[in-house]
Amino acid sequence: MDMDKSPADGSKLVEIISDMAKKLSTRQQHELINHIKIILLGDEKRDSERKSVNVSVDYSVKDKFYSDMLENISVGGAFIRTTRLFQTGHSTTLVLSLPKMDRNIKVRGEIVRQTGDGFGVRFADENKEMLSDIYNQFGHS
Repeated sequence: MDMDKSPADGSKLVEIISDMAKKLSTRQQHELINHIKIILLGDEKRDSERKSVNVSVDYSVKDKFYSDMLENISVGGAFIRTTRLFQTGHSTTLVLSLPKMDRNIKVRGEIVRQTGDGFGVRFADENKEMLSDIYNQFGHS
C-alpha cells in the first residue's frame, strides 16, 4: 500500500489499520496501542526534562517485587528498562537507591506507558517536592 496516499474515507483507514494490527503479535499490538496513546497525548507532555541515571531500582507491582534498571528520571516520572509487561494504570512503588543519596527513597507512581524496552511511571503528586530536590542533584543528561 502506498502510505503517501490517504484513503478516501475514515472507515477504509480503520479497516487497513485493523488488518495490519491483526498480523502483529500480542506484544506488538500493545506497543502499537501505546504508540497511538503517545501520539494522542502529544508525546507525553512532560513537566520536566529527563536525566539519565542508569541505576538499579527495586519496585513492586500488584504485590510482586522486581529489580531492573532505572534508565532516566524527572521530577514527574521515570523510565524502567525491563522485558516484563505490565498494564498501564497499575500502581507501583519504587525504591530508589541513587548514587548521590545516602539513603533509599520510596516513591509511589502509576505505570503510564509500556514499550518493548520497558515502562514509564508517572510519580504521585505527593512525591514532587522530594523528587525535585533529588532531580536537581544530577547534572544535565
